[in-house]
Amino acid sequence: MSMTDAERQAARRRRLKQGGLQRISVYVDQETASTLRQIASQHHRTQADVLQLSMRVAARLLDGSVVLTPKPSENDSWSIEP
Repeated sequence: MSMTDAERQAARRRRLKQGGLQRISVYVDQETASTLRQIASQHHRTQADVLQLSMRVAARLLDGSVVLTPKPSENDSWSIEP
C-alpha cells in the first residue's frame, strides 16, 4: 500500500532530522525573500545553501575577522580583507 502525501512528508522530515538538519521559520521583508530566491536560482543552489553561507560570512563580518571596503571607482564592488 502506498503512502499518503502527509506520510511521505513526515518520513522526509524524519530523515532530514536524523541527518542532523533542523527546520527553522523566519519572517523577512519581501526584498530579502526575493533576494534569497534570486541568489539560489542564479547559482543553482538551495535556499538552505545560501543561508548557510550567509551565516558564515555574517559571523566573520560581525566579529571583525573580515572587513568589506567599497571600491569607489566601481559601483556595487567591494574589497574583502582579512
